[in-house]
Amino acid sequence: MHMPGHMLVEQVEVVTSIIALAGVGAAVYSSLRDEKKPARLDFVKTVVIIFVLQMLNFPVQEGTSGHFLGGVLAASLLGTNFGILAMGIVVTVQTLVFGDGGITTLGANLFNMAIIGAGTYGVVTRYLKPGLITTGVAAWISVVAASFACGLELVLSVAGDYPAPLLAMVAVHSLTGVAEAFVTLGILKALTWEDRSPAASFVGMGRGYVLSLFLVIGGMLLAPFASPLPDGLEWVAQRYRLLHESMPYFAAPLHDYKASFIGHEYLSSVIAALLGVIILSSVSFAAMTGLSGKRNKS
Repeated sequence: MHMPGHMLVEQVEVVTSIIALAGVGAAVYSSLRDEKKPARLDFVKTVVIIFVLQMLNFPVQEGTSGHFLGGVLAASLLGTNFGILAMGIVVTVQTLVFGDGGITTLGANLFNMAIIGAGTYGVVTRYLKPGLITTGVAAWISVVAASFACGLELVLSVAGDYPAPLLAMVAVHSLTGVAEAFVTLGILKALTWEDRSPAASFVGMGRGYVLSLFLVIGGMLLAPFASPLPDGLEWVAQRYRLLHESMPYFAAPLHDYKASFIGHEYLSSVIAALLGVIILSSVSFAAMTGLSGKRNKS
């Protein structure tokens, strides 16, 4: 659902950028005032898990693939505000380092995937009792809502009053949302599962980090085998001829999740994923250190 820079008109880019800036700014402000901040390593592991899982495209229907969004997972593990920030870091690094999404559409991508993606959890849990079922529902809604926003932006930009791209975006991502719900619940259950036996209490503290490391390493090794089929946005853009060739504003160092300095295709993908994990770990740790500064001084 990462929109390249040539898909939206300037007016839509400006409006979505303002909304994204306001939304992320509000999340930062609320996070600074929050007395119950997540631990730095918990924030880092959530960011890294989402980044790696987003690389694993899977077939959704004939000719189309989907990938994990992760907004509700981030919000359920970290809280809504920190979930928005975690998603914002992932989306920004994907744009600047991997060329996944355009510079001019960064605001739209942040709005769709970070603010809507993670913010959905806060909205749903305000009206429904928190729990696994509610989280699964929120995960599905987050994908559908993000696809609706993306489709609306496309309609306003290139399709005029022709609603077909919007309807197609929602239809395709309704299926992806089902997978999102199951993956979210599976990871959440694995990371928060409690074993009350005496033996478990001896190693319980590090269990979540061991599982996170397993997910990250497994995801990096499986990333080169991701489905080559176009994702929902690419499929809609191709079907309705919404893609237009355009020179990028800059060459991303790890464009298309490949390390160009390595000739072996598999190793190129794995090394690119590893470098992404290192970059995101550093950025997210630094971000949480900054956000925790106010509490530590008080």
